[in-house]
Order: sequence, then structure tokens, then C-alpha cells
Amino acid sequence: MSIDRPKSVNELDEPLGEWETARRAISASLLWTNHNLLAQDFPDLRIEQSQEFVLSNAAVVSESLTRPNQVVSFVPYGDSVEVFRPPRYGRSLVIEFARPSQDDSLQLFRGIFDVKGVGPKSEPILRNHATGILPLPLAIEELVNQRIVEGVMEALNYDVSGVPVYGIIDLGFEGWIPEIRRPLPCAALVRQGHRRPVGGIDLPAFNSNAHHAQLQLELVLRRFGISSVTPMTTFQIERGADGRVSSLYGGHPVDGLGEDETELVLRKIGKSLSCGQRIVFGGINVQLTRHVDLNPIRCQLVDFGHYCEVDSRIDRLLCMVADRPLNWGGDHDVEALMGCNGSREDTPLGRLMRLRNLTAVEAAHFGVEETYRVTDITHFAFDLTSEYASGRLDRMQLQGSIDKFIHDAVDLVSHGKIS
Repeated sequence: MSIDRPKSVNELDEPLGEWETARRAISASLLWTNHNLLAQDFPDLRIEQSQEFVLSNAAVVSESLTRPNQVVSFVPYGDSVEVFRPPRYGRSLVIEFARPSQDDSLQLFRGIFDVKGVGPKSEPILRNHATGILPLPLAIEELVNQRIVEGVMEALNYDVSGVPVYGIIDLGFEGWIPEIRRPLPCAALVRQGHRRPVGGIDLPAFNSNAHHAQLQLELVLRRFGISSVTPMTTFQIERGADGRVSSLYGGHPVDGLGEDETELVLRKIGKSLSCGQRIVFGGINVQLTRHVDLNPIRCQLVDFGHYCEVDSRIDRLLCMVADRPLNWGGDHDVEALMGCNGSREDTPLGRLMRLRNLTAVEAAHFGVEETYRVTDITHFAFDLTSEYASGRLDRMQLQGSIDKFIHDAVDLVSHGKIS
């Protein structure tokens, strides 16, 4: 992927971002390192300098995490550092570096790190999407998912990749997230600098390149049995036995979408439901950076923690856009697009990324609620985190375990394609 890499905050071309003060995470350690990427982007960096280089420039926490809050109890922190927060960067920061660390030879290196999991601007809250942290098992899962998606694109010679990851940092403290019964090590995902859509708008404009690319990429993934559609982006309309219609998005009622409005949606999309029938739309959640080309497709993806197996209950794929009512950018019949294999789930990759409920024993072992749904990748990441946190696994062993799991998972790509 040869998309131009911004090397300063100015090159992000994001006028709505803001500078703020963060703190250095003084107890941080580098758990996983992409040495090849560091050598590519910083060719004069010696391998023995890698850990100190990444930690001195990327190991930070937002000031909000250092104050009393519901999510973390104690954060070891040091000096202040000025960082940049693009709009809608809930738990991520951009760190611009142009000064030496402890080793004077590093003063020649200038650039930016995009770091995920280092805290929100406002007070962290123990609520989904509001904690500002990235627990270590979820950081590992995101890295593995990204490599799998990249493996699919490479197998088809698509010029599509994820935003490259330099490393995973253990920030040196623990935190809580909903559905977790005990605190987990807090991590940071250190990514290459990249440009998000201006203003941090998650959804593309209708009929834009990104709008069309999302559907195209989702169809590619589904050929291998995996998908960006999750239960949280599923929209369902059902007509009950009494003839009344109701709707749910992510399993919850939609604000402002009552019975009359839902009937209007059905009429607008040309669908009719008999009593007892339902229709399920899967909202595509392929997140893209700013630059997207079509014919041939060329783009970068970002944020992979949600990817999972294809859900056979999805009747229609929904493209969501920023500039249409209900974010409705068009819906497409899965079977018409994919043929009879469009709902098939039983592929090697699909099984690896299949969401399932935990047993009571597993839930107790991981310290999570039994309602917490996991894939085999999640299971692996929690197991690995437990081994590391207990001292039974050192950093080198953890890196080796992650690399081996990624290798084996990507190897499934060659066995996972649906013809």
C-alpha cells in the first residue's frame, strides 16, 4: 500500500483537531514490535533502539486518565507532552516527535505516531465507547483481525491494507470495561500516521468512492466467510402478529423511529412484511482513511476489532452514509449479490471468527460476564494476557505467540475462499 504517509501534524490536514497536554506513561513497556515497518519508515534506526524509540515517543496517557475516575484507579505518569487530537478521536492521540530521546542518535528521526487506547479528552466513564482505554486482549485481537483482513486482500491482489501498526505497548496500569469483572492491563496500539476523512466523519458521503468501496470490500470478505457486519450494526424491522411494525438497531429501539416512521421506511425501500415476518439489514462497517480510489480499488482500512464471521440471518446488506436520512445509503440482497454461498458461514476463517457465548467456566476464568461474546481470536488473546499478567510469559514469548497465531490464521486464507 503506497498511500502517502503524513510525517507531521500539519500534513494531516485536519483543521478541526486540537492540541492538548498529555502525560508520559513512565511504567510502559513494548510488548509487540513490527521491526520491518520501523526499518522501512526509519531506515537509520538500529534494531536495539526500537524499544526506547517507540516508548519515548508513543507511551503517553491523556490527562483525564490521571485524574480520579471510574475506569482506572492508578496511573503512573511523568512529564507533560503536547499532543494532537483529531476530531472524534475518542481514545486516540497523534504524537509528533522531532527531538531526541535518551540516545542522542535518535534526534534525526522526525514523524508522528497515531496511538489508540491512551484515554479520552473528557472524563472516562465505565460505559461502552466511553472508557477511553484499550485492554491488552482487545489490542491483540485487533492486530490479529487486521492481519487476517490484509491476508484476504493480498490473496486477491487488491491494493488494500490496514493502517500499519508499529507496536503494542503495555501502559503499565490496569483498567475496567463493561462486562469485565476484574481489571485488565491497559494497552496502546501504535499506528502509522494517516489521514482520516476531514472532520473525523465516520460515514462516507452518498455516491462517493468510499461509499462504493465499502460494499465492494464487504463482498470480498464474505467470499472468505467473514464480515464487517456485527450485531451492533444490525437493523431489524418486524411485523408482529397484531400487524404492528417495530424496529431495532443493535438490538435496541431506534430513537425517533416509531411505528409510522418504520412503515415509511418500508415503503421507501419497497419492502412489505406480512404478520410474523421480519427483515434484517446488516450495516457494513468497513472504516476507511481519507484517500480511496476505485477501478481498481486502492485504499487503507482502520479499526478491526469488530470483524467476525458472516451472519446467515442477514437478509440485506446496508450501506450507511452521512448525508441521507437514517444514514441509508442503499440496501442490497445478499443472495442476489453472492449467490447461494452468500449466507455460508462454515469456512476456516469463519469458524475462527465466529462469535459465541462463553461457558460459565470460561467466563469465570477470563473474569467476564457470561453475556460477553467471543471468537477463538478473543479466546486466544485473553489466554495470552492472563499468561503475561501472571508472569508465566515474558515479552519475547508473548511476541512469538502473537506472531505464530497470526501466521497460522493468515494461512487459513488459502483454505477459506468461497468460490
